[in-house]
Amino acid sequence: MQQFSLFDQCVMLPYNNDVRERCLSFTCGDADLDDFFHNDAERYAEELMGKTYCWITEQKPHRIVALFTLANDSIKTLHLDKTTRNRLNRPIDNPKRGCSYPATLIGRIGVNQEFQGMNVGSQLMQFIKDWFRHEDKKTVYLSLMEIEKKWTQLIHN
Repeated sequence: MQQFSLFDQCVMLPYNNDVRERCLSFTCGDADLDDFFHNDAERYAEELMGKTYCWITEQKPHRIVALFTLANDSIKTLHLDKTTRNRLNRPIDNPKRGCSYPATLIGRIGVNQEFQGMNVGSQLMQFIKDWFRHEDKKTVYLSLMEIEKKWTQLIHN
């Protein structure tokens, strides 16, 4: 299997029309996912239903390697079996235990067909899990200024 490193060869950005116009066309091979990423992702963000991010190659011509959409969600403890519920609640002080806990839903995820079979999906899933586990970065991975700077550098080089 050929290897490709998201972290060494790409940059992560919020996915929007500007990114779409400056990168080569994206297809993951699933018509429904492709349609969402091409036509609905920005509206989804505008309606606060989820935010789509992309990993694009630093090297020109820029290619969108992977896309994923995150949304706010919750884990409802009442729907869990007793063993799972107890395991979830055990590390939480009794007064703070609740009926639901905040969670992040990976709404959609797609890897460009050009990069499938190169371990990109596994790297992406590991990144998302680490992103929300990291103590200092619960909701923001890159500051807006860092993202803007990276995007400006990419399009002007």
